Amino acid sequence: MKKINSLFFLMCMCLLSVQAQTKYFTRSGVIKFISDTPMEQLESSNKDVNIILDPATGNIACKVMMKSFEFEKEAMKEHFNDKYLETDAYPNATLSGVVNGVKDYAKNGTYDVIVEGDLTIHGVTKKIKQRGKIIIDSGKIIVKAQFNVKLSDFKIKISSDYVKKISDVIDLYVSGTLTLFQR
Repeated sequence: MKKINSLFFLMCMCLLSVQAQTKYFTRSGVIKFISDTPMEQLESSNKDVNIILDPATGNIACKVMMKSFEFEKEAMKEHFNDKYLETDAYPNATLSGVVNGVKDYAKNGTYDVIVEGDLTIHGVTKKIKQRGKIIIDSGKIIVKAQFNVKLSDFKIKISSDYVKKISDVIDLYVSGTLTLFQR
């Protein structure tokens, strides 16, 4: 009888552990950037953004494969990857942080949130604190954020012949629809 009780207790603990590890995930998040100068507006998007969120802790992580950005012209993509972001040496950008502002991820609604954490681009990590929104709708978690990144903060150098065409401050737009993570 003790063995059965011990086995039952162990099974309950495993089930509780699995429940506590409920996470939401997407591999198809989107990040878009815009560089706006008086001479030119450059836009690019990437639809292969990984985002994972743990509602129990508010921990969030994002990973962007830099070579997955799409450009209007092939030459823009080559310059982006080879000259500026050096994607062979720095293939990913990441965000690791905590979302503050949602008390109950089981309750549908729209929530203004603050994300605090570490943003790594071009091998340089900076602390960030940015506003965003989380929309909870019938078991899905939609994340949205808009913020600016200063390229020089991440040691991304714009060559003198392009300095009037590429802004040092880039507008970023991030979104994703996260669903329950299934192993």
